[in-house]
Amino acid sequence: MRKMFFLTMALAVSGLAVSLSSGVSVTIKPATTKPAAATQPAPIAAKYPGDKGIDKDPAVILHEDFEDKAKVFDKKRWTSISNKAGALKLLREPKNVHSGRQALQITATMGKNTGGHLFRRFKAGHEKMHARFCVKFAKDIDYIHHFVHMGAELPAYRWPTGGAGLRPAGDKKFSIGIEPTGFRKKSPPPGGWHFYCYWWKMKRCGDGKYWGQGFSKKPYAVPKRGKWYCIECMTKCNTPGKPDGQVALWIDGVKLAHHKNINWRSSKKLKLNAFWLLLYVMKHSAKKNKVNTVWFDDVVVATEYIGPPVPARLSAEKKKESVSMTTINAKDNGYRGIWYALVPYPGQYVYCYYSGGLGTYCAKHRPFAVYCDKVKKTFFCYGGTTKDSNTRLLHMVSYYDHKTGMVPRPTILLDKKTHDAHDNPVISVDKEGYIWIFSTSHGRERPAYIHRSKKPYDIDEFELIKATRIKDSKEVPMTNFSYMQPWRVPGKGFLAFFTRYRAPANRTVFFMSSPDGLKWSKWVRLAAISEGHYQISALSASGKKAGTAFNFHPKKKGADWQGSDWRTNLYYIETTDCGKTWQTVDGKKLTLPLTKVKNPALIHDYQAEGLNVYLKDIGFDRKAMPVILFVTSKGPKVGPKNGPRTWTTARWTGKKWVIRPAMTSDNNYDTGSLYIEDDGTWRIIGPTETGPQPYNPGGEMAVWISKDLGKTWKKVKQITKGSERNHSYARRPVNAHPDFYALWADGHGRKPSESALYFCDNKGNVKMLPQEMKEDFMKPEAVSGERLNGDKAN
Repeated sequence: MRKMFFLTMALAVSGLAVSLSSGVSVTIKPATTKPAAATQPAPIAAKYPGDKGIDKDPAVILHEDFEDKAKVFDKKRWTSISNKAGALKLLREPKNVHSGRQALQITATMGKNTGGHLFRRFKAGHEKMHARFCVKFAKDIDYIHHFVHMGAELPAYRWPTGGAGLRPAGDKKFSIGIEPTGFRKKSPPPGGWHFYCYWWKMKRCGDGKYWGQGFSKKPYAVPKRGKWYCIECMTKCNTPGKPDGQVALWIDGVKLAHHKNINWRSSKKLKLNAFWLLLYVMKHSAKKNKVNTVWFDDVVVATEYIGPPVPARLSAEKKKESVSMTTINAKDNGYRGIWYALVPYPGQYVYCYYSGGLGTYCAKHRPFAVYCDKVKKTFFCYGGTTKDSNTRLLHMVSYYDHKTGMVPRPTILLDKKTHDAHDNPVISVDKEGYIWIFSTSHGRERPAYIHRSKKPYDIDEFELIKATRIKDSKEVPMTNFSYMQPWRVPGKGFLAFFTRYRAPANRTVFFMSSPDGLKWSKWVRLAAISEGHYQISALSASGKKAGTAFNFHPKKKGADWQGSDWRTNLYYIETTDCGKTWQTVDGKKLTLPLTKVKNPALIHDYQAEGLNVYLKDIGFDRKAMPVILFVTSKGPKVGPKNGPRTWTTARWTGKKWVIRPAMTSDNNYDTGSLYIEDDGTWRIIGPTETGPQPYNPGGEMAVWISKDLGKTWKKVKQITKGSERNHSYARRPVNAHPDFYALWADGHGRKPSESALYFCDNKGNVKMLPQEMKEDFMKPEAVSGERLNGDKAN
């Protein structure tokens, strides 16, 4: 029979009493026990930026990006297509496209159709199948009746078949739907995600029939309308005669469900052989809305874990095109930070190294804020995001007005066309008050930009600077740099420390200078030891000395080598003539680049101790002596195994380096700032306290002080508490004003989330930047902290 049969009753959900349209109430018991602990295999998509070439991967059996109309509606590709009354459309509306230029829109219009579908029957069956798709629900969509399915069926018809209310035979059919449902309208439209399955061992319902069943009494997550999500469902067949089948769900790369011990089939001949991209809406499910729309994009079906799409690498043509596309100069209606993470990783911590609210990431980007006394404002930038995405990077610029205590609507400067927080901006202000934004690039795949405000001390409009640098005695365009750290020297212009990938080390650290920000000097390689470096730099108060501290990345270290995630040793070099010559801290002249592990710039050999080194901050005391803040640990991966993570200072006394531990925290990427104050007080503001997602980056923020040059430390105040999300990357402004002493963001460490932005004064009083700007200027909201032991913060 070629017609589809659908349920005519409301969804019956596992473990819940659900009222059907017939008035019958049924209760369905869970099909399995409590889900097993989440595990996370390596994603296929990580190997194919932008999903380019993913269809050639041996594990992929279907890839559909909806860019080719002929392909989308080809019945050889999709063995059954339902397009009644034009339910299916390919659209080029940027806001409704997840990637590329087009996405598939499916609309259910009551009285004309119930939606539409694309169905694929695979000739060969599979023991395990993953289906990944990106989806966005219209902001006014109502409840949905049925959604995306995968399944197994013999005979293998070219079209989807029915069976509502019937239990299938164990050698004929089983199906798995991942669907939103209202859970008796406890979840808002379109409903909460759950499984909706038919198989030969399912339980009979109260009316004597068999209606699709799930495995949880509560939704795994409730999607927000108007926002893109990446959904992935895995089904694994059982061994006939054994209940060892599985089903799992990922949303945006986070595993939210994994049910085992399922007896899907009785015959080994019955294998997974169908994928059904479906929107099905009926009058009794969508009672308030006659027109209901969803958008689909980036569909992949494979036999292994796929993972969310990773950002595409831009072609040379796209890089040129992006220059004219990215400068926006528009006002936003609130302060939202970007959420970002490295690829998922097996275990309860979900992400292997860094994850969360990374609007002020990373430590190698500096500065994020500058105080200008002339106008009594702290100007700052951060990695923001769009209204309908927590992960799409926008470069944002704003300021805090110390006279009024207010902030304006932030300026959207750039859309970097990426989700990568390594492309976050940094800021500088020149002697005339023009604001400079340096928009970095993670590696060489995307362009980097420099913008300058059109008016002094004004964030409303920026212009793109076509900067040049000297190469082989010629001026050439400067279009790519990573981990930028620009410093303005009074009367000299700019000094900048930065990184260039594969030049020749994977991460080679460089220096350059410019009198005006337009024309830059020849790039000077500072170090290219082994696999490369991360560096943090600073300028002394007088501007006469600039210094940089860096680690190095050893070459292969056994089977568990993690590239740059093995980072060790501590080095320091400085210049007192704007980069013309370089020396060690004790004045020994250096020949650059440094290429040997053991060299005069080495402060401490942590490699010999088997410790990693994570750089956090660097500054100079009143005598222009450098002080470095860093964290040591036993290895790169998350969790207690590689602890303790020891916050450590290294201070040059004028004769020797004094290295002392300060405090500990639970993640290598817990990042804060060091303040060396005029009265000799040292202060650290950072996420040293355990947060709501332990062992993921960040935690609760605290203020620590030392009165004896780092020999002892006292925690004087915990400035955030009871948070839902971890706080991290507290950044120190240039010329920090006591009322705006650190800037940071929060974010959930184990799943994509919204991210708020915060700042605090030098006493640790915290304010949150307005997430929604109802007026052109608003006062940030005070956030309560916790004073410890009755002590007063200095």
